[in-house]
Amino acid sequence: HLQKYISQLFPVDYTWAKRSKKGIAVGVYLPDTVKEKIKVVFAIDLSGSIGDEEKADFVSEIVGVANQYQNRADFRILTHDTKVHTDEKVDRATKEKVCNVKYHGGGGTSHREVMQYIEDNVKDVKAVVFFTDAYSDLQDIDFGEFRYGKIFVISKNGDERCLSGKN
Repeated sequence: HLQKYISQLFPVDYTWAKRSKKGIAVGVYLPDTVKEKIKVVFAIDLSGSIGDEEKADFVSEIVGVANQYQNRADFRILTHDTKVHTDEKVDRATKEKVCNVKYHGGGGTSHREVMQYIEDNVKDVKAVVFFTDAYSDLQDIDFGEFRYGKIFVISKNGDERCLSGKN
């Protein structure tokens, strides 16, 4: 679901300024696609209820997405509990770069704080992927206040009930 969501974020347009190489072999001129970069933020809940297994699962998902879209997206990784602890840009994302990010947290959980931080500090973000167990203040947040796309990846022992009815 995460891969499908992210792949739909990329704008698709065509240009005749550069022809597609695919049509050359058969003698047909086709337009090439214009590939624009987008900004994607990964917000990782590292509150006290997140264990090493969940953290490893979250980082593994980020590595997978980063490997697939490293040439088409600029990534930023945030870690948080009740406040943002890490804010790191990961250009040309590789497994090593993602794994070398300093992952800090350990307190309670507030998604409102990280969502407001993104709104105030990250310009032109297309989407935010929240990795969490969802034991937080999500039910109290009006998601419409925040201008970016949102998707929540909830750990296998997380509380999915808090997102019912949210968009």
